[in-house]
Amino acid sequence: TNDDVHNNVIAKNDGVTNHSPFTDENGKPYTGYQVGVADTGNNDQVHDNAVSSSDGAFGPLVTPGGEFLAPIDIQTYPPIDSHVHGNQYNGAPTNPPYSG
Repeated sequence: TNDDVHNNVIAKNDGVTNHSPFTDENGKPYTGYQVGVADTGNNDQVHDNAVSSSDGAFGPLVTPGGEFLAPIDIQTYPPIDSHVHGNQYNGAPTNPPYSG
């Protein structure tokens, strides 16, 4: 709660490595979960972060029944009143929510 995540550089270039079974907030299964920043708090600030991957490790891709990949996740366990802006994925603006 009231956390700030800003001006970070997050990089992963060895593909999707987290393949354990997971479920979303509605109990729907995913075969893996991998994100750069996951926010589950209240009134958090997530801004001006640079997330990158040369091989799609962070998507953005959300495929029900498949892997959940996202630079920033505020969907799986939605926070209350989060402020997410000014983030980049591979140099392009990116902010959730994402869809497959």
